[in-house]
Amino acid sequence: VLGTRVFVDDRPETITKRERVGDLEADFIVSGKTGTGYLLTAADRRLRYGFIRKIVPVTIATVEQAFLDIQRVFPELQSVTLDNDLLFRYHERLGCLLGVPIYFCEPYASWQKGTIENYNKHVRKYIPKGADISQYSDEYLRFVESRLNSRFMSVIGYRTPAEYLAECRMQDKQKAAHWAGGCSD
Repeated sequence: VLGTRVFVDDRPETITKRERVGDLEADFIVSGKTGTGYLLTAADRRLRYGFIRKIVPVTIATVEQAFLDIQRVFPELQSVTLDNDLLFRYHERLGCLLGVPIYFCEPYASWQKGTIENYNKHVRKYIPKGADISQYSDEYLRFVESRLNSRFMSVIGYRTPAEYLAECRMQDKQKAAHWAGGCSD
């Protein structure tokens, strides 16, 4: 299965350089020894806009459903970069479901997806290591997601990820209106 994976070194340059919206990095936060469930976290490489979805029960189907839910609220999705977790062994099916390419970090090179590693560091302020993920309500996870998407970040020009996403969506609407109006530039 490892042989069918496309690694980050073979991603298009536009993803590596964070030139477009829609290129996500994703990871899991796992429950402590006495808990159950995972969190699927995903963050856009350019916008730093993040998503948190609870994975209970921990199955490939639940992971796929969580990604489909993220795509529903983030139709800009263009690619996903993952680590080599066992739950991604059917990555080709996930790529087909989402209609986007899937890329992988080299084994034991989580630094190759630094955006999501940084995002997870901030998630851990609200959901500490060792916590039982199954005990967190969807409402609380939405609160954490909203909180993280509302923090000002110097790396995106002292905007919040939510502001940056709204800005990009507005620009896309304006471009679409421009072209729909018969402009030929």
